[in-house]
Amino acid sequence: MRYCLANVLSAPFRDYHWDLVCSIAARFPRLIATKEQAIPTHFTLKYGFETDDLAQVEGVLERFAKTHTPMPVSIGGFDRFGEDVVFVKIALSETAKKTFDELIDTLHRFPWMQWQQHDGKNLHFHATIAEECKGQDGAVMEFVKDKEQHFKTRFDNVTIFVETGKTQHGYREWKTHKRFDFS
Repeated sequence: MRYCLANVLSAPFRDYHWDLVCSIAARFPRLIATKEQAIPTHFTLKYGFETDDLAQVEGVLERFAKTHTPMPVSIGGFDRFGEDVVFVKIALSETAKKTFDELIDTLHRFPWMQWQQHDGKNLHFHATIAEECKGQDGAVMEFVKDKEQHFKTRFDNVTIFVETGKTQHGYREWKTHKRFDFS
């Protein structure tokens, strides 16, 4: 099965994020991918990987969560990856970044785990609000510019998402498998 790891974010940012996703999908009917996937509001910690035995990873994450406390994260402003993805910027505090790096070092102990180019310590923290923009990114950036808000939140969990299939329009569908809250 295919999994990914994330830090799930709570209100009030969760509500703000979902409002942005829905208003973009309403204004730009072709940009429904983020809304249709309906993944809980999060920032990614480890992009997709496949395994038939998740028990090892769950054990490591359970121990990791028990030995770490929540750390500050700042959220706000918009940016994009090329012409394809528009997102809300996420900045980890120095302590949160050190904890993230420690998590990545821990995950690198699994020789079977797959890593992508922008994965691991090269990750660019963000919360996607529109994807598959195919050149509509400029219009989306213009649409959201007066909706900017800033939030203080925490890196306080590692949540496993599992890919469960495809949505009605063929996008990957993810569901929460298990969440590990920091002590």
